[in-house]
Amino acid sequence: MRSLISRLRYTIRQLLKSPGFTMTAVLILGLGIGANTAIFSLVNGVLLKPLPYPKADRLFHLYHTFKTADTNPFDYPDFADFCAAQHSFSGLAAYALDWFHLSNRGQAEQIPGLYVTAAFFRVMGRTLTLGRPLDEADDRPGSGAVVVLSEHLWRSRFNSDPGIIGASIVLNSRSFQVVGVTPAQADEGFKVELYIATNQDPDFAPNKKIRRGAFEYDCVGRLRDGVTLQEAQADLEVIQQNLIALYPATDAGFGIRIAPYLEGVVSDYSTTVWLLEAAVACLLLVTCANVANLLFARAQERLREVSIRAALGANRTRLVTQLLTESLVLSLGGAILGVAVAVWSLQAIKSADSSDIPRIQEVTVDNASLAFVFLVMLATALASGLLPSWSGSKVDLASALNRESERAGTSNHRQRNQAILVAVQVALCCLLLTGAGLLMRSLQAIQSVSLGFRTDHILTAEVYLADAKYPTQTACNLFFGELLEKVQQLPGVMSAAVVDDLPFSGGFGMNAFGIVGQPDLPLKDMPTLRSQIVSIDYFHTLGIPLLHGRLFDERDGSDREKVVVVSDEFADRFFPGQDPIGKQIHDVNSIGLKPNTYTIIGTVPAIQHDRPDFPRAPHQVYFLYSQSPYAPRITNDFTLLLQTHADPMALVTALRQVVSEIDPNLPLTSTYPFGQVIYDSFASRRLQMTLVGVFSAAALVLTVVGLYAVLSYSVSLRKRELSIRIALGAQVSNILGLVVGQGLKIAAVGLVAGLVSAVLLNRFIEGTLFGVSAADPLSLGASVLVLVAAALLACLLPALRATRIDPIRALRE
Repeated sequence: MRSLISRLRYTIRQLLKSPGFTMTAVLILGLGIGANTAIFSLVNGVLLKPLPYPKADRLFHLYHTFKTADTNPFDYPDFADFCAAQHSFSGLAAYALDWFHLSNRGQAEQIPGLYVTAAFFRVMGRTLTLGRPLDEADDRPGSGAVVVLSEHLWRSRFNSDPGIIGASIVLNSRSFQVVGVTPAQADEGFKVELYIATNQDPDFAPNKKIRRGAFEYDCVGRLRDGVTLQEAQADLEVIQQNLIALYPATDAGFGIRIAPYLEGVVSDYSTTVWLLEAAVACLLLVTCANVANLLFARAQERLREVSIRAALGANRTRLVTQLLTESLVLSLGGAILGVAVAVWSLQAIKSADSSDIPRIQEVTVDNASLAFVFLVMLATALASGLLPSWSGSKVDLASALNRESERAGTSNHRQRNQAILVAVQVALCCLLLTGAGLLMRSLQAIQSVSLGFRTDHILTAEVYLADAKYPTQTACNLFFGELLEKVQQLPGVMSAAVVDDLPFSGGFGMNAFGIVGQPDLPLKDMPTLRSQIVSIDYFHTLGIPLLHGRLFDERDGSDREKVVVVSDEFADRFFPGQDPIGKQIHDVNSIGLKPNTYTIIGTVPAIQHDRPDFPRAPHQVYFLYSQSPYAPRITNDFTLLLQTHADPMALVTALRQVVSEIDPNLPLTSTYPFGQVIYDSFASRRLQMTLVGVFSAAALVLTVVGLYAVLSYSVSLRKRELSIRIALGAQVSNILGLVVGQGLKIAAVGLVAGLVSAVLLNRFIEGTLFGVSAADPLSLGASVLVLVAAALLACLLPALRATRIDPIRALRE
């Protein structure tokens, strides 16, 4: 122990004697360790950390698979059949997201909630802060209307009132008794504020409980102890095949899939987070190589000291240990700084375009992150210090104290090692720069895709009508008709419309359909259409032109012939070489009602409903909101669109006033410019590009510093040689070419290795790219140009210093 303390004291004294070297090394290591700790915390907190439920690894999502989609929800009868027949899970629960108006405590507010089956709290293992969970009695027909609040809602809206249990609150114009408060946990992948039994859903009894085909419920199960995932999959597949045999009209073509519950929460973002982890790992390697170069230079400066210690009897193991201790102390300093860098970096990431990534706001530098810092510190100390320590401990006692031997004895060997490390830095930097270039080009490509509709000067606002107050489609239609009439009279409004699912909102109905006059295919083989329910002025408001026929107008009403407008791709696919106007399609009403028939009255261009990196549904069909295709289910959730002359956000106050005049208790939510909605949809891609770009820039700076250090050291070693060349008449251009050429050779080796690595490794991120290939020549070429320019800058400074050498003075030294 005394020996260890003595060695540490000696190491600290030595480092304090070289404050410039020490601060530089600690800063570089702090950057690398901090960035890696931040991204590790992100990976751990978002992808790896178990959800905050008991035995969270036993929680699984159950999905229906159909054609190319493998995350389809269940209808309630299928869910009930699986509950009754399965043997692999201790319990299954179903839930469906809905919106609720909370209107008796201050200003009306729209909040998200879940309709859940009785087993939900038991299956999830959710605890209660106050009161009790929902149980079997709450989910029986005729039971009282009760609700469980989230702890966040309880604290923010009810001031943490302990007397909330038993109190009544008004949701969707109905009174509910509060029976429990549950802590904020994973929120099932989204911010849920309350939980209500499924039987309280006004649409449940007539349309969901006994009728098949209303696929609206997510299903979660807790796997029994001792049952494997493969056994559970086999068990459910047997049940699914039995359902297909019993109900071919609604279940044919469907499969069943089980996936870890965590996967369903974070699957959309796992590629982004792992890509960042790979990028920051490259930065750490660049950091280690840079510090190793600094230690090589320091080893050369300490050659006489090490030689004396060897002459006094220190063996090589002792010398290596002492030099490695120095590397470890530097890494410790870097780790301490790295924790601060990680905390700051995480705050910056959270405040950037990352709000849509689940669980990210709960990510912190926790115990797992600190353990990671410790491991990275040790790995960095070894990676950056082992080779310089081994090389620096090798001395020739016969010549070590000779000044000329110090210059020539081991300098060439060390210089070669330093050059190799710089070449590695260049290769890694090239890999990072290429990746950043590909992500930038991909983002540019995806943002330049023509969407097919207008996004500027459009205000969007969500309007959700509570079922209890608007129990029929007629009531909903009257409300939206009055709303459109009034908002179109607001100053600055050019046109107004409503749509059930806004483009880029992630919604849209997918429904099977048939062509009137043609034989229907089996349901599993029927084509599906991407539907939108819109008002008359929807196409005008978004600037979608008419190609053929006519658009919706006052002739089309709830008591008139049902009509649709289709995309040109739809018409070309199902009526090739024919005039689609007057042709008819029919839906497949899966809830047992007579199918509706619709006449095509017009065609419009196909638009980009989702982000361009999502497959575009070619069968786009528009229904008129007064002729809802989902009757008798009510269509009561619409987004209002206002086309304005000026800043759309300037109309928010006036719009709220109009809504309040029609219904004082109706909250208006999610008021955004449409352009902002589109911009936010690319948030994860921008986060990818920004962070990889930052890592690339940091790696580039470190690479330039490393190359500069190697060349500066080389010039100092070759001072006598260069003096002789100058004395013999060498021109400035000759000296510049000699030094710059040496640096560019090192850079060229790294560039070649980096380009080969980029071409091979970028294939792994090809799935995240859009509009560019993994071997995109522009990205590769730009990376090469940036690195060559940076290398020239790093080479010129030592080269210019070499041209100013005084040969007479240098030869006398």
